[in-house]
Amino acid sequence: MVDGRTYFLNEGERDRDLEPRFAFAPDNAEQVAECIGATLNDLGLSVSARVRHIKRYLPLSEWMLNDVPKVWDHKPQELRMLQSHSDISFIVAIRVISNRPALKKNGLESGKVLCRREFAVKRPVDSSFPIRWVDFGEMGYPEEMLWVVKWQDPEDSSFAFPVHGTLEVWVNKRADQPLQRIAQVAQGGELGWKMLAAEITTEIWHRVLDTIDDPPSEDDNESLGGQVFTRLAAVSGYSYPELIDMVKDTDDSRAELRGHVARVLRVVP
Repeated sequence: MVDGRTYFLNEGERDRDLEPRFAFAPDNAEQVAECIGATLNDLGLSVSARVRHIKRYLPLSEWMLNDVPKVWDHKPQELRMLQSHSDISFIVAIRVISNRPALKKNGLESGKVLCRREFAVKRPVDSSFPIRWVDFGEMGYPEEMLWVVKWQDPEDSSFAFPVHGTLEVWVNKRADQPLQRIAQVAQGGELGWKMLAAEITTEIWHRVLDTIDDPPSEDDNESLGGQVFTRLAAVSGYSYPELIDMVKDTDDSRAELRGHVARVLRVVP
């Protein structure tokens, strides 16, 4: 794990087994316990994993507070049942593990959580396009560029195929670490990824709307064109022909489209 609250996986890490590692430094644990009328034997520290949207919770390790290791590593076997999902959280918590009457008088029932911290491991924001990390210098692009959309066939006929067969978004490998540092900023990391996803999505969807001649059928949820029109119609209230007109007949079409994309991706919650 990194030092922030959220770790965003890049493309090359998605298929690797998760092997979480935590470093603990309970230097003032005894003083903290005394402040609440407890001892180190009354308190425990636990590490668990969960996937929120399927309500799956998996205890991993627990120690008495005076036996907490300096470094904890967890082997990946137990996590394989969870890591197929889009994100996993690791929860570190200190809780009461004793039933002493003196603790109960202070409201410290056994099992009571005194403090917890959650560390999330997530894929980049779901933006419905495949990402590939590329050495831009080797590919002939300026090394200062951040991303580029690589279309397999830029004609509108390609929009009838699923997105993974239509395009790739190449992201500059030199930006990997800077983007990871942004991701570590508390409460701001996810916003950074959403802003990047929104700009790329706007570029892709504008190309689709500006190039396509005939709108897809309204029951098409598989092709790139079908997904673009379905999602935009849901947030804009426009009909499929009106979406094409929005791009081709409006001078400020990209700004309007960017607003619709922001709603789809919920850039600002």
